[in-house]
Amino acid sequence: MLAPLSIGVLARQTRTRGVAMINCMTVRAKSVLLGLLVAAISVASAVPAGAIVGGAKADRQYPFMASLAHPVIPWEPKHFCGGAVIAPTWVLTAAHCVDLTEGDRFPLDKMTVRVGSNRNDTGGELVGVKRVVVHPDYSPPGPREGGDIALVELTKPVSVQPVALPASTPAVGTPARAIGWGRTCAKDTEVKCVNPPRELKQLDMTVDERKQCTRSASDPRELCLRSNEKGGAICFADSGSPQIAKIDGRWTLLGPLSRSGTTKGSTDCEGAHGIYADVSAHRAWVAAHTG
Repeated sequence: MLAPLSIGVLARQTRTRGVAMINCMTVRAKSVLLGLLVAAISVASAVPAGAIVGGAKADRQYPFMASLAHPVIPWEPKHFCGGAVIAPTWVLTAAHCVDLTEGDRFPLDKMTVRVGSNRNDTGGELVGVKRVVVHPDYSPPGPREGGDIALVELTKPVSVQPVALPASTPAVGTPARAIGWGRTCAKDTEVKCVNPPRELKQLDMTVDERKQCTRSASDPRELCLRSNEKGGAICFADSGSPQIAKIDGRWTLLGPLSRSGTTKGSTDCEGAHGIYADVSAHRAWVAAHTG
C-alpha cells in the first residue's frame, strides 16, 4: 500500500502531460488508490485490486461501511475506495479518494455509494453523490502530506445507523479494527489478486506510537495503527475505509485510511502499519459541514 494520489491530480496530468503522465505516475506510484487509477486510464489490462491482506471475512454486519464506485474502473465491481456513513446524507472518506477538482474524466454524477451491505456489488442501498468536501488542509504526497480527510454528500438520505464519532484521540494500545475491500495479497504478482473481491474483510489492529509510522509527515492530526496479525496489512482499494473501535459498546470511527505507515515498496502491501486521519481532531470541521 502506498501514499495517496488524487483523482483530480491524475485527471490534470492526463490532459496536460500526455504520455509523460505515465512516467510521472511511475515515479510517484505510492498510493493506495494509484493501482486502480493507473489501470483505469492507461493500463486497462492490469491486475485489479482485492481485499485486506490477511485478516478474515467480516464476522458481522457493518451497515455504516460504504463502497465508493465509479464506471471508469475497468473491472467489476467498480469499487475504488471505502468510507463510513456518519449522518443520513454524509459519508466520511479520504481526501485523495475524492479530490475531484477536475471532473471531466471522473464526473461526480457518475459516482455511486453502496451502504448497508457486506458486499460491494449487491444488497443494501445504492445512492448517488451530490458533492464532495475536501479538507482545506489536504496536501498530497510530499514532505507536508496530510489532512487526508473528506466528506461525501449523498443525493438522498440512507437508512443505516451511522457510525459514532470519537470524543478524543484514542490512546496508544487501543484495540481497533480495519474493514475494507482492498487487495487480498501483499504482492501484485500473486495470481489470487486477479479476481476483485465482493465480500468485506476485517483485520484487527492496535493504535501505535506515531514514530512507528515512518511515513508520518508534518500533520499531527493523524493516527498510526499496526496489524495484530503477522503478514496482515491494508492495501490498494482500502483507501478511505474506516478504522473502528468499540467504545462504550458502539463501533466508533477512529479515522479513514490515508496511506501506508512506511515507504517500503511501490506496488506491494507488506507493511504492518497504516496511517489514518484522526477524526477526533477534525470534529469541528465535520460538524460545520454536516450540521
